[in-house]
Amino acid sequence: MSFAGTWLRRGWLLSAVLLLSACVTVPVPVAPIAPDGDAGREPVGAWARVLERFVDAQGRVDFAGLGRERTDLDRYVAWIYRT
Repeated sequence: MSFAGTWLRRGWLLSAVLLLSACVTVPVPVAPIAPDGDAGREPVGAWARVLERFVDAQGRVDFAGLGRERTDLDRYVAWIYRT
């Protein structure tokens, strides 16, 4: 292989390594923690409401509806993150 071809291949490899390392260092966004006034609503109850409202008897999920009203899901995920 030519000198230029070797450097070109190393350039692609270096680019791939840099891209992957950048992806590893990007922080994952976390759902907001419920305010203190909302502390009485337990997270498991929020999860139960998500299942009740957005999952039918056949196990199909209404993702569009869940995307519009995701407060309970965010509350449950934030609780899992904290525990």
